Parts: sequence; C-alpha cells; structure tokens
Amino acid sequence: MIIVSNISSICGIRTARRKYSALNWPPLDARSQRLVLSQCVPNLSNLDFDELSRYGFWQNAEGEKLYVLTGNAGNRRFHADILCQVIARPLPTGSILQVNKNLYCTSPALTALLYARKHSFEETFMLLMELLSAYTLPADATLRIERGETWPDTEPEASVTNSETADEHLSDEEVLSDGESQTVNDAEATIEKAIVEQVHNRCEPAATLQDLRMLARWATSKADRTFRQAVNLVAAGSRSPAESVQYAMLGLPFWRGGFNCLSLPSGIKLNYKIVFDTKVANIASGIPYAVCDTYIPTAKIDYEYNGIGHELENARIHDANRNNGLQGMGIRVIVVNRNQLRDIPAIESMAMLAYRLAGVQFRYRVTGYRKLQERLLNDLRMAVGMPSV
Repeated sequence: MIIVSNISSICGIRTARRKYSALNWPPLDARSQRLVLSQCVPNLSNLDFDELSRYGFWQNAEGEKLYVLTGNAGNRRFHADILCQVIARPLPTGSILQVNKNLYCTSPALTALLYARKHSFEETFMLLMELLSAYTLPADATLRIERGETWPDTEPEASVTNSETADEHLSDEEVLSDGESQTVNDAEATIEKAIVEQVHNRCEPAATLQDLRMLARWATSKADRTFRQAVNLVAAGSRSPAESVQYAMLGLPFWRGGFNCLSLPSGIKLNYKIVFDTKVANIASGIPYAVCDTYIPTAKIDYEYNGIGHELENARIHDANRNNGLQGMGIRVIVVNRNQLRDIPAIESMAMLAYRLAGVQFRYRVTGYRKLQERLLNDLRMAVGMPSV
C-alpha cells in the first residue's frame, strides 16, 4: 500500500488531467484515510514502478525520486530512490485519493501544501493557479522545471489541419521566437521552428478555493506559511499559464513585485462572463456574451492576453465582434501580446490605467520596486518552465 505525494503526485495529477480532462480518483472518508496512512510502508518490495509509470507518478528519469507519504514515523524508509514524508496529525477528510486497489495519492490541495514546504512563493502560487484552473502542464515537464530548466529545449514544428483545430491547439502559450514567421491557410497551419513556452490542455479544475482554504486553516505551522500566503492571493478560472502570470503581475502586492490591483475595490475577476443586452448583441454580430480574461470591475477594463490562437483569421473576427460588444457595454478592452507581458514598463502602464479608471491614486509604497518586479516576473515564468526575460 503506497501513498504518492509531492512532486510524484504532481506528475500523476497532470497525467490524469491531460488524459481524461478531469481528476476522477475518489477521495477517502476519514476512517479509510486514517487506515491507509497508518498502513503505508514504502518498502521497495511494495513498489510497482510499472504501475506507477502507467499512472504518470514515475517518469523513469535520471535522478528522479519517488515521494511517498505515511502517517507513522516508524513506517518511514530510507532509500536512494525514495523520499518519505510523515504526517502524524489527522488530515482533513478528502486529503487522500484512491487511484487503484493499493495505490493512493495526496489530493491536489495536500500535494500543493507538501510542495510549498520546499519551494518558493512564486512556484507555489503558479502550481495553485494551475490546479484551480482549466489548463495543466504536461507531466514530463515537471522534473525539468524542478531542475530549473525550460522546456522543451528543442524547436519543434507544430501543425494542425484546419482553422477550427488550430484555434483549439495553438493556445496562448504556444509562441514564436522573435524573427520567426507564421504561415496559415484554410487547409493547414504550420508554425515553423516554434518555441513552445507553455502548452495548453483544456480540463476541469483539480481543486477548488474551498479545498485550499480548508487545508490552509488546518496548516498552522510555520513550515506552511508559504502555502497559506499563496492561498490568500490565488484565483480560480485562468485558462493558461500566461493568463496566470498576467493576473499575478497585475494583482500581487507591491512588496512582492506586483502592481497591487487586487487591492482595488472588487479586485480582479478571471474569465468573467459579461452578458450583452439585445442591442449590444447586435453590435457584436449576434454574440450573446463575452468572457473577459482579466477583468477589473471598478475600472470597467478587460485585459485580453492574445497568443497565436488569436492571430488566426477566424479568431480575429470573433475577437473583433466580442470587443465591439464589450465596448457597447462600457468596458474598455486592452489587448496584451506576449511581448508586452515580458515588458515591466508595459505592465506598469496597464496597472496605472486601471487605477486611473477606478479613481484610485497609483503610488508605490516600497523602495527598489523595479528590481522586485523583474524578479517576480522571472520567478513566475521559471515556475512553469518559461525562459527568463
């Protein structure tokens, strides 16, 4: 009986979300959870690495460690390939999920808490944003990001068969390096020598804010401070790592390097639905509503992150119609491209505009703010495998 945790659990969660678009492993009740925790003994004889590989928990990579959890310090085992974590204190119900008969893993919320104990605020924040949102990174990126690498380290070619498919697969995180060109036609769209900063896989959220907040209340130790701080600032609903970076840069406090837009009345809403009235829907060529990427209600401003998927012809037409509708509803639309999201002065100007439209004075309350901003942006990007800027 094995409970997979931490980095190994992240790999498995990402594998399941990419394969099935959801995490369907049932949570244990309180009694079963206590029993499993007490009986988890990570002897090598208990480990089926082939099974662990099938579920994505084991990547069979050089230097990889298998993270496991037990509820009894006496069951802890020491082996070069195993890192055993012990939690003797009773866990909140639902903290352990059953994968198979004798295979279990920590819930997404508990996985993030264990991860946060040895990782930075930025790394924890981006993991939580992913678990709360409609995208997931691939499992095979996990260990490379853990080693501080970008991915992929090659320049792959990506192709699709039509514009509808292109809009689905060429998402906000698939980007071209400077100087590269994109060729699109009705039959085939090919991105030559594209450097994929992130990939997008549509899926159901793996956790809820309620899950995270419940565990944050349970996690009272100093070791869990990073987790609690991140939980207080994350939001559900992001659809890509790039959107998560945009939310973080605009929203996080000044002292962390963000522009503190979360402090504005009503804060920031991610992928917020605006329903058009009849006249506005006519202006929008019949589109009944729009979903705003990053919406600041008190400023009535929507920051739309545009990646390659938005550059295709059918996407441009749709974007123009939805933007007309939002403007008809009195909402200003600011289109953000990937170069602007790497440019601190550009992000600063976006934040200043939001403050002005909200009727709030923009004023830095920290010294050395530019270095804080640059560090935050690079740390957020590196947390999901993007290269620093």
